Amino acid sequence: YYSNQCNGFRIKLQQMNKELNELRHEKRFLSSHLLELNHDKKLYKRRIRTIQNQTREKKQRLEQLEKKQEDLKQKLNSVDSEVKSTDETVKQLHELLKHEQLTHCTLNKDLEKICKQLSGRVNEITNLRAQYESRSKEIEASEGKLHGLLREESKTLELLGKQSDLLHRRNVELGSVQMKIIDLQGVKSDEYMQALEKELRELIEKKKGLDKCLDTAKRESKRMDVEIVKTMLQIRKDQLNLDQAKAQLVTARVAVDGKTKLLGHVRNQNQELAMHENMLQLRRAQLRSQMIKHSNQVYSLEKTRIEMDSIIATRRAEIETAKSVLLTRKRTLMEIRSNLKRSLDHLTVRIDQLKTRFDVIVYSLEGEVYNCVAFTIQNIQEKHVLLEQGNELEADIIKAEKEIIALENTVQVVNSSNVSYKSAVFQVEEYNLDIEQDIDKQLEQELCVLEDIQSDVAELTKDIQTLEENLTWLIERENQLTKQWTDKDNKVQQLGVELNQQTTKLIRAEKQIKQLKRTLELIGHEKQPMILLAEKDLCTKELIESNESALQQLAELSVRHPETAPILSQYLSHMKLSLPLRHSPATSVLSARSQMSDLNSVRSFASSTTRLGSEVGGARDPCKLGAQWREKSSMTPLPSNQQTKSGRQQSAATSSTPGTGNK
Repeated sequence: YYSNQCNGFRIKLQQMNKELNELRHEKRFLSSHLLELNHDKKLYKRRIRTIQNQTREKKQRLEQLEKKQEDLKQKLNSVDSEVKSTDETVKQLHELLKHEQLTHCTLNKDLEKICKQLSGRVNEITNLRAQYESRSKEIEASEGKLHGLLREESKTLELLGKQSDLLHRRNVELGSVQMKIIDLQGVKSDEYMQALEKELRELIEKKKGLDKCLDTAKRESKRMDVEIVKTMLQIRKDQLNLDQAKAQLVTARVAVDGKTKLLGHVRNQNQELAMHENMLQLRRAQLRSQMIKHSNQVYSLEKTRIEMDSIIATRRAEIETAKSVLLTRKRTLMEIRSNLKRSLDHLTVRIDQLKTRFDVIVYSLEGEVYNCVAFTIQNIQEKHVLLEQGNELEADIIKAEKEIIALENTVQVVNSSNVSYKSAVFQVEEYNLDIEQDIDKQLEQELCVLEDIQSDVAELTKDIQTLEENLTWLIERENQLTKQWTDKDNKVQQLGVELNQQTTKLIRAEKQIKQLKRTLELIGHEKQPMILLAEKDLCTKELIESNESALQQLAELSVRHPETAPILSQYLSHMKLSLPLRHSPATSVLSARSQMSDLNSVRSFASSTTRLGSEVGGARDPCKLGAQWREKSSMTPLPSNQQTKSGRQQSAATSSTPGTGNK
């Protein structure tokens, strides 16, 4: 039964190794796919950079063209002095209008075609976006399923680990029970043996139940693996669909680039048309100026001469009146100046008199000297200065009011001249209203066309921005997927480590099963030698004493060489042991001697046990074995304290495994 179970475990191990190889193959495939995606991402980034550079160059060209337009406008404004005959200009205008009408018709047809193509491309882009959103939703759903399956797989693996640990514990318990049976065979009664056999049967039944649980867990793990494979296939299909969508996006971008080139060509044509329109407007302005110059030049010049003469006369009269006012003001100011000088002299004399009478001197903490009279004089001087400034401001206000009145008079004169000039201009413009109306209509049409083109350009820029946002989202999504795949790789490595641990556990279980088989065969064919409990107590006591002596020697070694103390403490903490307290050198020597004797007794005991095992294998007489055992045990007499403790240590010796004394 145990051999069949071992074969089953081996087959399962092989299956797990195959699954691990498949997972590694999938990992390699996914890593290669990730590299391809990174390469595509770099290509998209390069294309976006090229598009951005192209847009920047186009913007710079537009700015240069606008600057050129402004320069041309300035030049055209400066070239107002050049005059041509009216008949030739009218003929040229008619020819230009016909040519522009033809160009407008062709441009309108081209614009209609471009609008139709743009609408078709916009519909294609919307369909591609809808497909992309649906694919992204499906991918998210598949990823959620994958996460759920991975969680279930982790749970099943945890259950498998727990069940394998339980199996190992049960195997250890079985071994201990069988060792008890071997040790106590022939000593206890048949009832005790029956009880032990019942316990053995119960343990075997528990083991069968655990095996069933393991089988169910493995079935569930296989089912989970199948589901994972299905999800991986679905993810691959979704990735293929994504690649198709990306290819469609590339084609759409190529189409958008073509449309942008067409738009640039249309813009150039519109700029040429704008130049023609500006030329027409300038020629119209030239014609108007020529008509005005020929019809009303003499009248306007004479009128302006008369008006300027009247203005000059009025300004001369105002200047003469201002001169007389300034002369009178000068005289009054001179009188005020003389009076002020007299008052200042009088005030200085008065101040000197007051200083001599009421001079108060104050010394500050810093040693400076202050006079109260100086402060009062300073205040009076400031008041006088402020009064003078106020008088000057009043004089300036009066002067400004007079200048405002004069400017109002000049403005009235200029307004009257402007009114007469406008009346003359409107008389001339009545003849050219038809031409102006036609040109204005053409201007309005061209402005509408320009607005439509600008709106199309704005829509295209918006589409480009949305595409860039989608690309950034795709890049972020790729980064998230790479992180998830790295996490999955780590999980796969952890599973490999756990599988290795389980294989080691299975190897241990096989070894224990082989030992149990051998012991069962020995029990079935031969009778084991009679081993007394007292002899077993002696063995356990000797082993305990040897352990204590070894620990004491380690403690002395740590005292002599303190650098070894942390290493020893770390090792013993792993083994759940601790160093004993330090003793004096004399006690250490005695303990060393006792330990040497204990070690000799332990060695003799070990050799006797090995001989017993060999004699059992050779099927010798059990009576001779018992005599040899008694002779060996009589060589190491027990002290009184140890004999009293034998009952307490009996349970510990029976429950301990064979490898515990070798620590």
